[in-house]
Amino acid sequence: MTEKLRLDILSFGLALGTLTAIVLFSFGLVALISGLGRPYVDLVSSILLGYSSTIFGSIMGAVWGFILGFVEGLLLAWFYNVFLRMKQ
Repeated sequence: MTEKLRLDILSFGLALGTLTAIVLFSFGLVALISGLGRPYVDLVSSILLGYSSTIFGSIMGAVWGFILGFVEGLLLAWFYNVFLRMKQ
């Protein structure tokens, strides 16, 4: 029988946190430069303190994105591993 692969919880959290930070930073800069996605940035800024379509706001979005993505990644990998153990 083949052994199922488990996820490394910390690595998955770091990966998802980094990806979320890059996405929120990019959205903020694109909204600043071209105006595209400004309604999205305005909507997300109602949840994330300091996020806006400015340089500083984009950095704040990246910080929030890393924190939230990291926590989500930890939880997703942990739940995946728990359910994987239950199935075996």
